[in-house]
Amino acid sequence: MALIAGYIPTMVTNRAFTLVELLVVISIIAVLAALLIPAIGLATSASRTTQCGNNQRQLIMGSLAYSEQNGGAVMPCQLRDPGTGNQVAWWQEMIRTTIQDTGALAPAGARKDGIWRCPAARAKTANWLDTATYGKNSWSGIANCALAPYEVNYPVIHELTIQKPSEFIFYADSEYDGSGYVRDLHAWAGNWMGNYKYGMDFRHRGKAVLAMYDGHVESRAMRQFTYFQNNGTSGAHPDFYNAMYFKEWYHSAQ
Repeated sequence: MALIAGYIPTMVTNRAFTLVELLVVISIIAVLAALLIPAIGLATSASRTTQCGNNQRQLIMGSLAYSEQNGGAVMPCQLRDPGTGNQVAWWQEMIRTTIQDTGALAPAGARKDGIWRCPAARAKTANWLDTATYGKNSWSGIANCALAPYEVNYPVIHELTIQKPSEFIFYADSEYDGSGYVRDLHAWAGNWMGNYKYGMDFRHRGKAVLAMYDGHVESRAMRQFTYFQNNGTSGAHPDFYNAMYFKEWYHSAQ
């Protein structure tokens, strides 16, 4: 084969990355990962908070439907047989009956259970108390008939007595007490667990999702509740015996 005049054949070689170039690429990937991982975590947390709010919004809708079917009576924490005083149903079961939710609940180990489980909560246990990860405000009525003497202070109320529905907490993320999530939110729940948080759990990046009686939901940090103790380590809750201080909890607070 004749060579073209002035053409000098060259050998094509594949040039490999040098160690310095490889380290630069790895450093860039590490920087990008450091930037993206927190963003992914924030997005996941925001998604869980949104889903939790949607769950509680549906719980409120079920509670309002209960009131409509019962002459305006606000749904209590539990329903009892007036003759025997025996418990008939918790508020979860009353909502299921009201909205005709006949679907099977998730088994133990599940992290999702329809509107009953917050996506930021721990996996479901086999304990019968662990049927929901939300608690209901006890000042909206403990039961339709009182058994213990203190329960007369928490009667079933009527919707018309709620002066500020948009500020009246009805449901909130509740705290795990070792066997299940707290069902009734009250000062004694926090005192019993030694943290004075009313049984609430601030599991959404330091905030708890709350459902107000008017149907809207919001998230709130512990510091936004002005009546909590500063140290939260000892002593009785400062407002335990005076419900008028609980403006977010007590339905007729001014």
